[in-house]
Parts: sequence; structure tokens; C-alpha cells
Amino acid sequence: MKPNLTIDELIEFKQKTGLNQVPEWAWERVIPMEEVEDLQFYHYRENTTTVQQVPLKNVIGTYHCNYSNRSWIEMLLNLSRNKILSPDHAYQAFDNPDDSDDVVSFSRYGDNYIIGGGNHRTCFAKFGDREFVTAEVTEYFFDFQAATAYKYLKQYFQTSHQGNHFDFKSKFIHVIAVDRKELIAFYQFFFNWNYKPVQAQQTRNAIWSIVEYFLLFGWFFQWIFRVALKINLKNEKNDHIIIRWMNTPTKHEELFALMQTKLSVESN
Repeated sequence: MKPNLTIDELIEFKQKTGLNQVPEWAWERVIPMEEVEDLQFYHYRENTTTVQQVPLKNVIGTYHCNYSNRSWIEMLLNLSRNKILSPDHAYQAFDNPDDSDDVVSFSRYGDNYIIGGGNHRTCFAKFGDREFVTAEVTEYFFDFQAATAYKYLKQYFQTSHQGNHFDFKSKFIHVIAVDRKELIAFYQFFFNWNYKPVQAQQTRNAIWSIVEYFLLFGWFFQWIFRVALKINLKNEKNDHIIIRWMNTPTKHEELFALMQTKLSVESN
């Protein structure tokens, strides 16, 4: 439900924008940069900051913590400075910045833009009649391969991530990929495994034979991945095989646990 503006707020809104009604989009939340969809798959490249035409309808958020997580109308009514007084003033400031350090800047993620500098000018400009403004834009590029890998694995695992560190958990196994390369390697292995339902019992037997044998966390022989077994004698259902995915492993029985996970999803 939209909150009601007070009489004073309605008068201030009309004075600032010249509008008689608050547009529908003005009630949308100004998101912080951290909430950009699939943010972890966007990456900066050098020399990607250029002057561009920015579609104001695609400006969805700001880096400024004082203005994010509130609606655009609330942002407008709570701007901390009064140098910009109307959309026309904002357009003049866009077109004629005071100096080179006064250029409005945005970060671009796909089709969406986050305000880097120039919150006052941008907020006022959104309430005017221009569709575009000229500003400095830094583009972040989307990693489609990594995003595809993550979204596919998300079908089979409880997933979480912090930066480029990814965790994939199921009833049977916990796979850790600490960078993009490990994420892609795990995805390719898991996607291409031709697992047959008749192997289900063999899988279970293989898993528990390993759980009974390996009780310590560490490096085993010359394997190129790290395996840990967390044993909980009171509740075997919580036991996990933990794998740090450093490359594509082959011929190791504990990886049947991965396929048990895949089977449980595909057979439903």
C-alpha cells in the first residue's frame, strides 16, 4: 500500500516538480548497489568509463546510503541540499557542469543504472520530461557462463555465495568453489555426468563405505581436490562429504554422492 503524503509534502512536491500527481514509478524503492540482480556475475574492465546517454527510466538505485531503501518521492522530499530546485535546473546542471569533477556518474549493470555521483540532479531529472541525460558511465560486464553454471546448480543444491566464493549443499554433499574457474569446472562435470537410476543403491553403499573409512579433514594421497567428512553419530542424516572443487576429479567413489543428488531431483 502506498503511504499518504501530508498536505505540506504534496505542496513541496508540486513546487519542486510542477506536477499535480505523483507518478506511479515514484513509489518504487531506490535500491542499493548490493541488490542489483546477479551482481556477483558482473565484472569491471579497465577503460570502460565513457560519456553516454543514460535513459532515466532505467536508473533504479544509488550508492548513497542516505537515499537508498526509500521511494523516489521520499528521496526527492529529503534531498539534503537546495542547489537544484527543479527538473529544469537539473537539466542545466547536466548540460553545463561547473567543472570536470562535477559530472554526474553512473554504474551500468546490464540495462540498469546505479547513481555514483549526482543524486540531486538525477532525482530531479527523473521527475521532468526528458527521457535521457548525458553522464559519465562505468560499465560492468555480465559473465553469462558463470551465471548459467550457478543457476543450473541451484536446481540441485542449496546455494550461497560471498563474492566469488560459492557453496553448494545437499543432503549428501557440500561442494566449495572459491573462484570462477572452480565454479565452471564443477558445473561442467555435474552437467555432463551420465548417471543411471539403477546406480542408486551402489551410490548409497559407496557413500557410507567412505564415511566409515575417512574420519579426518585433509589432503588424501595425490588427489587434486580437498575432501572432508563431518561425522555426526547422533544424526547420520546430517553427515556431509565436503569437496573443494579445484578441477574435474575422476574415478573417485565419493563423487557418487553428487549423482545421488542429481538423481533425487530428476526422478521427482
